Amino acid sequence: NRTRILDEVSYENMQIFPLATESIVDFDYLTLDEALRERQIEIGEKGAGSVPELTVINKGNKPILIMNGEELVGARQNRTVNTDILVKGKLEVVIPVSCTEQGRWSVPTEEMEAPDYVSPIKARVNLLSSVSDSLTRGMGHISNQSTMWQAVNNYQQEHSVRSPTGAMDDVYKSKKKDIERYLDAFREKKDGWNGMAVAINNRFIGLDTFDSILTFGKVWTKLVRSYALDALNNVRESHLVKEDIEKILEKLKEAEFKVFKSVGLGYDARISSGSYIGSALIHRKNQLYGVVHLSVFNKEPKSEGQNQHTEQAEMKPASERTKFFNKKGEFRP
Repeated sequence: NRTRILDEVSYENMQIFPLATESIVDFDYLTLDEALRERQIEIGEKGAGSVPELTVINKGNKPILIMNGEELVGARQNRTVNTDILVKGKLEVVIPVSCTEQGRWSVPTEEMEAPDYVSPIKARVNLLSSVSDSLTRGMGHISNQSTMWQAVNNYQQEHSVRSPTGAMDDVYKSKKKDIERYLDAFREKKDGWNGMAVAINNRFIGLDTFDSILTFGKVWTKLVRSYALDALNNVRESHLVKEDIEKILEKLKEAEFKVFKSVGLGYDARISSGSYIGSALIHRKNQLYGVVHLSVFNKEPKSEGQNQHTEQAEMKPASERTKFFNKKGEFRP
C-alpha cells in the first residue's frame, strides 16, 4: 500500500520501473562499499580457509549492510554472499558465502574487495532458492554450491567467456563495455527512487527495494550491472506496463512468509508466491520494525502450461498462511 510505481525508463530490451516506498523506519548503517572505502571493515578467510565461510570484522560503531549476491574478490577464491547481513558495530562474525571461482585456491591477497557489481540474477535466484531450502531444513544459511558453479559456467558459455579459474568476475570484465551502455542509459534517471522493478525481453525479472532513497542511490549502479548482464543475450523488444508490475506487487501481498533469525542484526524473511521467490531483511528501531532490503525474483520458467497450475497449488489460503503482523501492522517474529 505504501509503494508507488513511477514512470518507466528503458533501454533496448531492459525496462526499469522505479519504486518509491514510504518507509516506516530509517536505519543508520554503512553500505559495504562505504565501509571498505572508510576502512571500517575487514573481510578474509576463516582460519586456513573454508569455502562456504568468510570472517568479517566491523571495526566501526555503525552497522554495515552486506547485500545478498554481493561479490567478494581475492583471498583464496572469489565468493558471493548468501544472504542480506547487517553486521553489528565492533563485532567479528562468520558469514555464509558461495564460491564463484571454482578453479582457484590460493592466497593472492590478505583481504577481499567488492567489485562494482553484484552476482547476476540467475545466480541470485539460485542462492535464494537453495538458502531458503536450507533454512527450512534447519541447516542455516548454506547454499547448494554445485548449482552456483553451474550458474557461473552457464554465464561463461552464454557470453563466450573463457576464464582460466572459472571466475564470474571474468564474465563481468569481458562484458564490461556492453554492460556500461545500459548503465549510462539509466544513470541520470533515479531521483526519488528507493527501489526498482526490472523487466527484460518482455518478462518481469526481479526487484530490489531499500529502506531509504539514500541507500538505493549508493548501490543502484551495482544492481543495474547485475540485471544488465542478463539483458545482453537474446535481445528482443520489451514492453511491460505499470499495470503488469502492479499485479505482481498485489500478488506478493498474498505471499507466504517464513521468518528466521538473520546472520547479523534483525530477521530474515523468506518469501514464496508461485512464480516468485524472495527475501527481506527486517530490523527494529525504537520498537518499530522495517524492511532494510527486499529482493524478489521470477523463478526459472516452468514447462509450457504449468505456470498457472503450479502457482495456484503453491499458494495457501489466507487463513493458512503464517502471519507476522498484528492488526496494528506491527511485526511479531
